Amino acid sequence: MSKSKNTNTKKIVLSVLSGFLILVLIALILTATFFGKILLRKNVVEPYAMSSTLTAPVDAHTDLQSQFLNEKFYWRIAPYADGTKELSRPNPIHISWATILPTTGYTVRFSEYEDMRDSLVYPIGEDGKADVYNLKVGANYYCAIYTPLGTPLSTTTKKTLTTENRPPRNMYVDGVTNVRDLGGWSIGNGKRVKQGLLYRCGRLNENKTETPVAKITEKGIETMRTQMKIKSELDLRKTSDNEIGGLTGSLLGDDVNYFSCPMGYENNMLTTNTEMVKRIFSDILSKRENYPLIFHCSIGTDRTGMIAFLVNGLLGVDINDLYRDYLFSNFGNIGGDRDIIGITFNYVATIQNTKGNTLSEKIENYLLSIGVKQEEIDSIRTILSE
Repeated sequence: MSKSKNTNTKKIVLSVLSGFLILVLIALILTATFFGKILLRKNVVEPYAMSSTLTAPVDAHTDLQSQFLNEKFYWRIAPYADGTKELSRPNPIHISWATILPTTGYTVRFSEYEDMRDSLVYPIGEDGKADVYNLKVGANYYCAIYTPLGTPLSTTTKKTLTTENRPPRNMYVDGVTNVRDLGGWSIGNGKRVKQGLLYRCGRLNENKTETPVAKITEKGIETMRTQMKIKSELDLRKTSDNEIGGLTGSLLGDDVNYFSCPMGYENNMLTTNTEMVKRIFSDILSKRENYPLIFHCSIGTDRTGMIAFLVNGLLGVDINDLYRDYLFSNFGNIGGDRDIIGITFNYVATIQNTKGNTLSEKIENYLLSIGVKQEEIDSIRTILSE
């Protein structure tokens, strides 16, 4: 009898302990779910240094990029970059999710809307960490954790994050140098160039190959398709010498428009490419259905720089900001440095010698003189201004 009682007592004790352990485990899971935190930190050299949620605006520019953007004399690019290294990418914003839950398959999402529509999605690693790239400048974001099923972890409190209002919005697209949004620049009267519609970059495939050889990686293609939502690619490289590398359509997919507008880069690029400049503004940039659009030449600096100058100048961006944006290309791996002298006595001089009281008026009058219609110019302003 005594042995039987002892056995029953042991069973009861084990049952109680098992039940207690199960309750503890459930409590831990609930605690992790209710109190798991999204931790954000400013960009510093030490990786993944944890801190409380950020309240100050986050600047994704690297130290060198920031030093150049803070430089009083915008033309002083040489101390910061010389076009021979890949320095054009932004810093990531490091995210850490403090939880005891397995994080495989979970994502952190950023949206400008509280209902989390149009979110940018970033995978969370097994260590609970994620690197976030390509947020807009001067924007307010909500961020939240999502489960592997794509549903919000409802008990996780949304965090908010504000990005520094300092263009350019340089981008990280794997395999491509010199990528940035034309948006974010001030155009006066409390307005700015709208972000997320018009991008510039270096080539997506190698030049002068018989068949296309991609420079952009599959990861880069995914970024352009899912984050940037590119609908159209505008290629400014020459076709006469196969600079386009055998390309007949966009590497981003068959559903992406591919516009080939071959332009030379010798002499005055504006006056020697009049027909293509007209086509770009009349037939492509004035059509809302072509956006978001990315355009490029070979290194995304000379021909690409001229189109960027014309577009943002037309919208009302100050000429000093246009020069600074042009020189920012030196952070890309573009094969050598660029200064403002080359463009000042090239297409900029042509524009400055055109009738008009402001740079915007001069560019408008030049475009009208080569056959771009007023309604097409007005359409570009409407699409790209906010």
